[in-house]
Amino acid sequence: INMQKSDKIPKNEFIKKFVSLKKYSLEKVNVKDRYVETHQNFVGTNIHSLNFEEKYIQKMSDLSNLAKGQQFDEWSFDDYRN
Repeated sequence: INMQKSDKIPKNEFIKKFVSLKKYSLEKVNVKDRYVETHQNFVGTNIHSLNFEEKYIQKMSDLSNLAKGQQFDEWSFDDYRN
């Protein structure tokens, strides 16, 4: 699916699912791991803070909107099924 998606931007409906999965994976890794640290720095808060997912979703939405403004096409899983 990722190969088919190529450089297209996922629709916003996928951002929440992505962030939820990402938070789950981050909680399974040692909090001192560089992987966790990188994501915490990106979001600007600790993975255990109550607004981590909300902030992560906002960051991803901002990046998505920026890319759309740069004329990147939007992608949906429905595109994969066709």
